[in-house]
Amino acid sequence: YRLSIKQISSGELARIAKDARPMEGMWEDEGRSIYVNKSLSQKAKRQVFLHELQHALVDIAEWERQP
Repeated sequence: YRLSIKQISSGELARIAKDARPMEGMWEDEGRSIYVNKSLSQKAKRQVFLHELQHALVDIAEWERQP
């Protein structure tokens, strides 16, 4: 599987998520992309990336189970 990892602004994140609440990151399964808020510290970006990667791995495991 190929995943995209992108650092984007909070405004772009809100637009993609269709949610006005502040977000640090998100996993978008249709586009197979992990988005991380680029305004975060390096440590926070790493934590958010790992969190979103867990969501991606759960989805990939589900895809593997499908016939």
